[in-house]
Amino acid sequence: MAKTFVTAAFMLAPLPVLAEEAWQACNFETHTGRMAISYELIGQQACVDFCKATEGCTAWLYTPHSFNPATAPGACGIYAEASGTRPPDATAPTQFCGWVEE
Repeated sequence: MAKTFVTAAFMLAPLPVLAEEAWQACNFETHTGRMAISYELIGQQACVDFCKATEGCTAWLYTPHSFNPATAPGACGIYAEASGTRPPDATAPTQFCGWVEE
């Protein structure tokens, strides 16, 4: 009986809600001037922050789980310029992209 009570009490406890932005899978139509690439960052927000912290960066492209031989969790490329977006290629890993505001 106690076991059932504990289970029921656990089921009634509120679950934490994770605050996440809705990230759009995309790729750029064109991008030039790759300023840097990092295989150390985890998540899109870390890639955005990397771009914001780099002078002259206006756009970012993040590929989670890039399977880099250096055991990277993902790849974040930051760019001086990018234009247009399109869905990622069907045969490519999912990518996320965006611009930072100045």
